[in-house]
Order: sequence, then structure tokens, then C-alpha cells
Amino acid sequence: MAGTSCGDCRFFIVERQRDVDSVGTCKLGKKMGLFSSRKDGCSSFSRPGDDRLPQATERRRSPRASRVPKTTVPTYQPRISAADLDMLLGEDGMSKEGISRLLKLVRTEMTPIDSGTDEQLKLVPRDSGLQSKEIPLDQLFHKLFMMHGNLRVLEQKLLGHELLDATPRFQIVSRVCRTKDSLLAIARPEFLEVSDGDSALELIHEIEWTNLVFGQPVLGEKWRGGVAIYSGTRQEPVEKLFHRLCVARDQLLQTEACIDDLFGARTTEMQNLLGYVKRCAGTLKTFNLLFADRDDYFKT
Repeated sequence: MAGTSCGDCRFFIVERQRDVDSVGTCKLGKKMGLFSSRKDGCSSFSRPGDDRLPQATERRRSPRASRVPKTTVPTYQPRISAADLDMLLGEDGMSKEGISRLLKLVRTEMTPIDSGTDEQLKLVPRDSGLQSKEIPLDQLFHKLFMMHGNLRVLEQKLLGHELLDATPRFQIVSRVCRTKDSLLAIARPEFLEVSDGDSALELIHEIEWTNLVFGQPVLGEKWRGGVAIYSGTRQEPVEKLFHRLCVARDQLLQTEACIDDLFGARTTEMQNLLGYVKRCAGTLKTFNLLFADRDDYFKT
């Protein structure tokens, strides 16, 4: 992009300062590994304070190209610095043993919900005078399993793709696996009542929210302060369910951008592969009522 450099982009993460420039990584993974801040910006260039969503890089390849260059697939990079992590942990910090103990507690408490033929997920607004939303739990589980199956098929197609080298194949399949995990996490409500567990969850949520690439959606006014009731007994704040939905939404969009970046020159193949991701997003349209902005909806 003319007139811009990576060092001026909000997605550039400085790893080391040099005399004439700095070297770092791209938060979006649009350039592989470490590179100079003086490199020209790509189509996703965005200055600090700009809230525009990043775009997949347009690539024009020759029809004769027989292999996909390794540099076309975004690389996963940690998106929170050590300084940010220290800030989240507090001034006194926290030992590795303490973090391990808290995360173990979180894994123990965040267990999947039970589903039966008559069980419901009931979304209740803060104002009792407003209408609630009921979703059969067996229907929700069926949708989650369908989405997981869709992404497993996509994963197998990518693993067997003859034009993908080992590195881009590993990276895109890893992205699909993270997306599958985020979808199944929707069915893991947070019923924690232990203060230590709450602290660990807040830390995890802060990191997840900071790492969202495609914006940070806002919960609709109607649902703020509301509750999500499972099977008529256990409940959690709607904000917790909304957080997991936003993480899943971001993972789906990142997977879509990776596929677009890898196969953009082969339009038919790209659309076939994107179909698996878009069907997952379409399945989650049920939860669009929670979003304040229509631009943040799950879309096909």
C-alpha cells in the first residue's frame, strides 16, 4: 500500500528495536516471521485508533502456478505481550504454580451442560417485562455437532490437499482446530462460585477479548444484566455466553480469511472450502438477537 509502512500499522508488534528501524511480527499473520517495520503496508493496513476490520490480502497468481507459496497463509503469533500479561496479573504478579492451579480449577468447573429432550436454554433480559428467548438444548447440541462435523470435513480436505506445502497445511489445519474448540466451548457455561476461579476466568477472558481480530462486538441493551438459564436450574450472566459466542465468531472469520488468502486465485475451490465455514456461521444465526450492531451478526 503506497505511502504506508508496517511500523505505522496497529497490527504491527515490535519485537526488537534497531538503530534505523524495528523488527516485529504481524498480528494478523499477513507476513511470515520477523520483518522490518519499513516494509510496505498491505491491504489490511490500519493506523492506531482506526476501528476498520482487516481484509484478506488480495493475491493475483499466474494461471500456470502449480503450487501455493508458503508465504500466503497467515501465521499464528501470540497477540498479548509479556507487559500486558503482567498488567492483567496485577502489581504483585502470580507464580507459575498459582496460574497452573487456577487454570486447573477452571477446567474442572467449566464442564459441558447436560441436554435432554425437554431441556431449554432460556435467555432472560434484565427487565422482566421484556420477552425471553428459549432454545431447546438438544437442538443447540445438534447444531454444535453439525458445525464440528463440517469443520472436520474441511480439515480432512486441507490435510489431503496436494498443492499445499507442509507449513501452510499445518497452519491452516491448526486454525480450523482452534475454531472447532471455540464452537464446542459455547456449550460450556461458567457456573463458578469460587473467588480464585473467578480471577482465573477474568484473566482468560481479558486475554481472549484482547486477541479478537475482527472487532469487539457489543451486547444488545436488552440483554445487559440478563441471565442464561440452563435446564431451568443453573444459570450464568448472558455476558458470559455472549463472550464465548464472540470468540467463536472471531475464529470463524479468521479461518475464512486464511482460506481466502490461500485460495483466492482459485475462486471455485475457495468458495467450496468457504462453504464449510459459512454454514457454521449460518447455524449460529439464532444468537444474532444478542448483538447490538447488525454488522456483527453471524452471516452466511
